[in-house]
Amino acid sequence: LATVLPLRLAAEGAAQRITATVLVPDGAPADLAVAVAAVDHHDRWYEPLRRHALRPGINRLDLAIDRRAALAAAPGNGAWNENALAQFERSALVFTSASPAPLQLMVGEVQVRPQADAEACRTPRLLALASAAGGRTGERWSLTLRPDPFPANPFDPEDFRLDLLVTTPEGTQLQLPGFYVEDMVAGDRGDREELHVLGSGRFEVRYRPRTPGQHRLTLQASWRDGGRVACALPPLSVAGTAWDGYVRVDQQDPRFFTVDGRFYWPSGPNLRSVWDLRSRGRMRTRLTADRGTLAYLAYLRRFAAAGANACEIWMSAWNLALEWRRDWPGYDGVGRYNQENAWRLDRILDVAWAEGMRVNLVINNHGQASDSCDAEWANNPYNRLAGGRLDAAAEMFNDPWAKLGQDKLRRYLIGRYADHPGVLGWKLWTEINLTNGRHFLKPWHAQAVPRWRAEDPYGHPVATHWSSDYRVPDHATARLLDYVCIDAYHGDGGDDPYRLVHRLLRDSTLAADRGLAVLGRPILVTEYGGSPGGTRTDALMQVEHACGAWVAFVSGHAGAPMLWWFEWIDQGGRFAPYGAIGRFIAGEELRGDGRPVIVRAMAAGRLWSAAWRTRNRLFGYAIDERWAADGTTARQVNAQIALDDVFVAGQLLCEWWDPELGVVVSRQTIAHPGGTLQLTPPGFTRHLAWKILVQP
Repeated sequence: LATVLPLRLAAEGAAQRITATVLVPDGAPADLAVAVAAVDHHDRWYEPLRRHALRPGINRLDLAIDRRAALAAAPGNGAWNENALAQFERSALVFTSASPAPLQLMVGEVQVRPQADAEACRTPRLLALASAAGGRTGERWSLTLRPDPFPANPFDPEDFRLDLLVTTPEGTQLQLPGFYVEDMVAGDRGDREELHVLGSGRFEVRYRPRTPGQHRLTLQASWRDGGRVACALPPLSVAGTAWDGYVRVDQQDPRFFTVDGRFYWPSGPNLRSVWDLRSRGRMRTRLTADRGTLAYLAYLRRFAAAGANACEIWMSAWNLALEWRRDWPGYDGVGRYNQENAWRLDRILDVAWAEGMRVNLVINNHGQASDSCDAEWANNPYNRLAGGRLDAAAEMFNDPWAKLGQDKLRRYLIGRYADHPGVLGWKLWTEINLTNGRHFLKPWHAQAVPRWRAEDPYGHPVATHWSSDYRVPDHATARLLDYVCIDAYHGDGGDDPYRLVHRLLRDSTLAADRGLAVLGRPILVTEYGGSPGGTRTDALMQVEHACGAWVAFVSGHAGAPMLWWFEWIDQGGRFAPYGAIGRFIAGEELRGDGRPVIVRAMAAGRLWSAAWRTRNRLFGYAIDERWAADGTTARQVNAQIALDDVFVAGQLLCEWWDPELGVVVSRQTIAHPGGTLQLTPPGFTRHLAWKILVQP
């Protein structure tokens, strides 16, 4: 049993010295003891492993809470360090005994005063270096250490900066930022995931070598007071073969992505967070319990098993953000990063990669810098009213202090996650035209994008996202990016030219007026599915989900559109479209001389069709617009498809595919005389896809 006497701090975040006189009556339990506790603003209690015994009579206490204090956290098994001291908010004297007997103690002459910390002035050193002796290409190698003195804010590179300089066997020089990390132990309460700090925080550097041989390593460290340490480490001997498993924009055809030189076409949902309130209201789904990484593990495994190879995840305040206002659980304001969320993102990327999926990682969602659309500005830690320095959301894009904070966060993200091949790319903002900073987009990106490229030694591509549809992005800003993300939402009214989503998806790249193919960059639709409020009927949502990837593939998109309504997919078991398109595109690609083809489709009903041609392949897709408009299902039995001047005369093999199942339904050999190619598809319902292969 414990009795706590709370004490007021002499100065928040500083070392404290506590003196007191305790009068213990005769007959007190023999195990009566006292300890001094420190409490941070997350209500973690740090207490010493050894307590001070109290004896009958007058006991004079002189206890310290400083950098040398050996304190352990409860709950969990975290250890005290200078970061905890800097977040020190309250202190207490804790009296304990195993005896149930009543006891009256008299405590007087209590003084709490700040204490000079002489330990902070010692000669700088790097202690407890630990790493593997060797490594393998494509696998993470890491080094951990503890700086001495330990920085009060381990997230601020101005307080303490750690870098590992790597010279690869071919002579390339890389600079890898070190970062502060707290290990976590996870528990499953059933309703939610519970995390506790394990051990003392430390610094880590991560490196994923791509070439075998000897890699030369040099550590560089600097402290705010001018202290510096530089030391050469034993060379890292890397085994294996050359590896480059990262998503990149193809150098020869920058409209598309590659991985290790192979065509990569991402396909999967928008898993922006564990749950979606809008989906519950508009699509009648159940709200998924927020079980953190446990929920994501289940999502990723189910979608990957269905054939998805990508998704989008947001670092939002309610999901995985590292910075937010200090009075929210887990957060510490600007410049101190949520270690629970940092741990979660580590694990999510590991699971995604193990399941064959990659994450389009969103750094900021638009509400964080908006006071009108999905407004979260009131709770943004950069806001003066939430503990920051800014008076208006737009200042997130032009204030020097805000940009410095973004630079520091970028360094942390790159140090901790950039080596991970599970990162598809860095998406800097969602729907950035909905922020208050929409008038500062070009100068902000002109500064931010080159910094991401310069600091990321692994070269992940960088994007930003515009809302609504393809007509919204500013082309001058988009040309600063490596790839461009957009929405493909539409209205339900008959006067909306794009209420049929297949037309909107095709025009997103190929429209004559503002189609985004002119940018010469990968175009990804990362939100679609009716309007932002869903579709009129469940049947129409199924149409959009079923046709989206097929239209995107034959329209030169860099990946399948990501349906926003992920709980609707998951809870209804609507995974089939991912496997269907995956089987169709397996071993195929759109790069090189790929171009759109004009298709003339004729049928009893309204038949819409599009196609994409490469040197020796043609990929086509047709959809019954009656089904697309209102869910009407009717069999097409006499359709005709004509393509002008797509191939010279010769033998062609045509495969007709069922887009629902992703299987070939029939094949035919065509002796093409040249000129217009006439195709007679088999009877089909709803939609149909095909491949034409030039025979040698």
